[in-house]
Amino acid sequence: MDILLNAVYKKEILNTYDFCAGQWNNGEEGFQECKVLTDELVEEKLVRYNDAQKTEIKTPNYGRYWVVHGGFLIYLRESEKKIKPGRNK
Repeated sequence: MDILLNAVYKKEILNTYDFCAGQWNNGEEGFQECKVLTDELVEEKLVRYNDAQKTEIKTPNYGRYWVVHGGFLIYLRESEKKIKPGRNK
């Protein structure tokens, strides 16, 4: 996911299927995996779709913040810190 997040940050608007076709040569399975990764990034609000067909993504300010501060893994670690204190109560 970090590769995808960094790629969209560098290009501003990224066609996910073109990017994934260039990165992974797994055919249909690769496109499905790419769609799942993109949907997860959208769900986390690190990227958002730029078109109605959901083929292009762009990085909102929230996503840019996390790319600059270390990327997806840092985002996950910081999110976990926010969740853990509530679980212990």
